Amino acid sequence: MTVTCNFTGSPETWTEEQLDNWLKEEECFAGCPVQPDSSIDKKSFAKFYFQSPERWKAAFDLIKNTDFSKVEPGRYEIDGKNLFYVVDRYETRDRAVVKPEAHRKYIDIQVVLEGEELMGLTGLEQAEVTVPYNPEKDVEFFTSDNLVYHQATPARYFVFFPEDVHQPTVKIAESVPVKKLVVKLGI
Repeated sequence: MTVTCNFTGSPETWTEEQLDNWLKEEECFAGCPVQPDSSIDKKSFAKFYFQSPERWKAAFDLIKNTDFSKVEPGRYEIDGKNLFYVVDRYETRDRAVVKPEAHRKYIDIQVVLEGEELMGLTGLEQAEVTVPYNPEKDVEFFTSDNLVYHQATPARYFVFFPEDVHQPTVKIAESVPVKKLVVKLGI
């Protein structure tokens, strides 16, 4: 795959402007019906992207080219354990009952397809483990008073990296039904 941006050096050294331009110029993001949420760590995004661009391209091709109104809830493989996605339906819940979580083996791209919810986000250093890491399920749970909440709608996507503690499925005011896509990219 050809990378269209012409920046030199490691993405970790890029300026905010270079990162923004990369997100605008990179061919796999072009035409995507949803935009990146401002909460995404762009340097982590670029770093992980360049480690396996073919997986990211496949993930964004899926987002751009799939009519998810016709996809039933379930797990679907794209490239075995390296890349798969889950479509889920649920009712949003109170913050107090949703456990913040993190993953070590996978990066999540989360897109609310129908409905809306809040997504809490903080760094690992700002959270305390409440349920130790389960390698079979690739999840550990946390508590934190430092979560920052972002409104998730069908207009934007979220990316959660291993250093991100995230709390999805949180109701905004009242519980509402949500249909969500979660793409899991192996690292």
